[in-house]
Amino acid sequence: MADGRGTVSNHQFYLSSRTYAERNPAVIKIIIEELSKLDIWSKSHLPEVADALAAQVGLDKTIVQVAANRSAYGVKPLDGKVIAEQQRIADTFYELKLIPKKLSVKDIVWHPKH
Repeated sequence: MADGRGTVSNHQFYLSSRTYAERNPAVIKIIIEELSKLDIWSKSHLPEVADALAAQVGLDKTIVQVAANRSAYGVKPLDGKVIAEQQRIADTFYELKLIPKKLSVKDIVWHPKH
């Protein structure tokens, strides 16, 4: 069986406009806390997760179960490693002319003010 282990990092991101995040840091904090609770529940309820997702995406439950079992659960801020990976992708997309201008990922990532 082939998968992307050792080849690609599969990250999932939650996105917001910078304006919204800067104006609503308390809401962002609550969303992250609730997503963390959901991830904790999901990790210990994989059959229920597979049932719900299978119905939503229209795939057989056994296929979705494999994906649910392989998923990494947990919400965390982007760290230097992930930012560097995303910078390499952005640079490649720019070189291939898939995006119109060079991006600095570290400058795009929002960090809450404490």
